[in-house]
Amino acid sequence: MSAPIAPLTSIDEVVRSITELANRSAGRIIVGVTGAPGSGKSTLCAQLVEALGASAALLPMDGFHLQQARLVELGRRDRMGAPDTFDVDGFVAALHAVRAADLAHTAVTVPGFDRESEEAIADAITISADAGIVVVDGN
Repeated sequence: MSAPIAPLTSIDEVVRSITELANRSAGRIIVGVTGAPGSGKSTLCAQLVEALGASAALLPMDGFHLQQARLVELGRRDRMGAPDTFDVDGFVAALHAVRAADLAHTAVTVPGFDRESEEAIADAITISADAGIVVVDGN
């Protein structure tokens, strides 16, 4: 029986753990960060990607928010961030594309998010073929 894994308590510890995992992996690793809306996931993920350097890329779930007009049409604008206000199928397809792109050694484009307009921006982020670590920011 193996010893339990101790909780990671600092960005440096998380970066070290991810780097060790990436060094042992034959391919791209995908690291998921989840939490409630407004809990600081985006800030944490940006810090992780910056600390991991050029080998890391960010895939934010925010890019998969439904457009504002669609949320208003659905009567869900006041609940933006709830599970049914995202293009979940698009997000899952992006995750599959990121995995497949690693095998094919190609780049993938995914939507980003403009916090001022609160709109998703198609093809705003390119995850390069050389990104060995993809940090996914999601609910």
